[in-house]
Amino acid sequence: MKKRASVGLVTVALACTAIFGAGCRRAPVQIPFDGTAWRAGEGKLRGSMCKDLKRQLNETKPSREAVETLLGPPTVVKEYRDHQNIDRINLSYRIDTGQRIATYLGITFRKSGEFDVASEWD
Repeated sequence: MKKRASVGLVTVALACTAIFGAGCRRAPVQIPFDGTAWRAGEGKLRGSMCKDLKRQLNETKPSREAVETLLGPPTVVKEYRDHQNIDRINLSYRIDTGQRIATYLGITFRKSGEFDVASEWD
């Protein structure tokens, strides 16, 4: 009886993997940021460099002009007023981090031009 139950559990586990695991995507392997490769690359390549790029941007706090020179034109530019009533500009670059939904690298500046933060969002 134990053998039959374990065979049943294995069958259920394999079926679940086939149904739910088939759509899973692997996260890209992280590589050092390279501006030329970023500008020429697509989502997966950009996703591979995202962690290193976020670290660099958050450490160096570049200007908006420097970011656009380094990364090229953003996918989306959004101006908004946040919950603290501060006007901000967000430059968003589409990346592929292995998720099913679209992921973006968002680089936010105060309207005055001061760098705020680089982060990922869906």
